[in-house]
Parts: sequence; structure tokens; C-alpha cells
Amino acid sequence: MAWLLGDTSRGPILTRPTSYGALVPADSLDLTYGVWAGERSVGTVSYRVRAEGSGRRIAWRMSLQMQAGGSLVPVAADGFSILDSRGTLSSFAATAAIGPQTFEVRGSRSEDVLTVHYAGLGVSQARVFQVDSTLAIGDGFSPGLVAGCPARSERLTWQLLDPLTMTAAEVSLERERGRVEPPAPDGGCVLVVMYKGLKTLMWIDPRGIVVRQRTPVGWDLVLKPDPRTETGGSTSSSRGL
Repeated sequence: MAWLLGDTSRGPILTRPTSYGALVPADSLDLTYGVWAGERSVGTVSYRVRAEGSGRRIAWRMSLQMQAGGSLVPVAADGFSILDSRGTLSSFAATAAIGPQTFEVRGSRSEDVLTVHYAGLGVSQARVFQVDSTLAIGDGFSPGLVAGCPARSERLTWQLLDPLTMTAAEVSLERERGRVEPPAPDGGCVLVVMYKGLKTLMWIDPRGIVVRQRTPVGWDLVLKPDPRTETGGSTSSSRGL
């Protein structure tokens, strides 16, 4: 699952367009992250990857407690994306509830045309986008399944459509060159993802798994241990990574 481990030289940075699907592990995968604002737990985010036909299905779920106007507002969302055999986005759907407000969005792709339907928050609309093979869906701040360490001399880019704002922007990923705390796991690396001028950091372990993410608002997403691999009575936690 660790792709592009590559050389460790510090040559010129080469920018290479790729597709988000090309970066998603081909293995079946279940990952759950605790979301922390400092020492306060604010929720969880989970991902599941499974084969579907000749492609893959990425399912995700999010449950958060957001601070707004001095009170906590629950945010719940779930959805999925379908990738074809080439890793290209084929279709997606998501639903979300922010306090009492709900919305849903879904889209399907035919060649280089993506049709998106949106309903909620008093709006119902459909839009058509001309897209390329690198497109992904999301907010750009929680890449989640971008796994593995690219070569030090490589910057990867792809297009991301934000279904809330119905706008697309470029995402870039490369190794972080500065010092960060905590340091990279032994045999792994720290990556920096740039989206709309904002930076997300990701800590990658030797297996090519994202074990921690730090969002632009300072929240940390920390990988929870898989209970199926925990020994009886173990209470280990990845919070201290």
C-alpha cells in the first residue's frame, strides 16, 4: 500500500497531475479517527474501502460537535464515492445534518461530464461540470485515504469538487520539508496538502497508512486502533502519537 517510496534526494520539485483514485489503497480497509480540538474530543471520522465490480467503493461517516454561538451544534454526515477500474470518479452521494438543517448531494459521471444534484438549506438545483480524470469529491481538509510517501522531489496534484459550494479547485500533496511535532513515524513521513491556500498535515506510517491529520483549524484526526487486532485487555491508544 506504500506507493512511490522513491529516492530521498533533494532535487528540483517535479509537479505531476494524478487522480485521487490512484492514491487510494486497493486493499479492503477500515479506518476510524478520533477528532480532537486540543485535549477535547469533538467526534469521529471513519472510512471504508471495498472492491465494487472492477473498481472501488469509498464509504465515509462523520460525527462532530461544533462550537457555535457559545453552544455545541451536532454535525453528522455520511456518503460514498465509486471509482472505476482506472481510479476515476464514477459517482458519489452524501447526506449531512448541521443542527436542524439537512442537505443531500449526489452526482454521476459520463465521460468528461459530471452531473450534480443538490437539495437542502432551502435550495434545490442541478449543475453540469466539465471535468478531467483527476477529480475527487470533498472539502480538501480531510484527505483521509491518501496513503504512502511520495518521492521527496515530487509534488502531486488533482482537482477537487466541493459539493457545498459547487466549485472545483486544485489540491497539491508533497513531503513536508520543515520540522513538525510530533515527528514523522519511523520509516514513514509527514505530508503537506494545500487546498485554497490552506494546509493540512498528514503523518504516514511505514505501512502507508495515515495515522494523524492536522487540519487548518488546528484539529487533529488521530487513528484509532483496530479492535480486531487488539490483544485482550489492551487499552493502548494512538492519542499520544
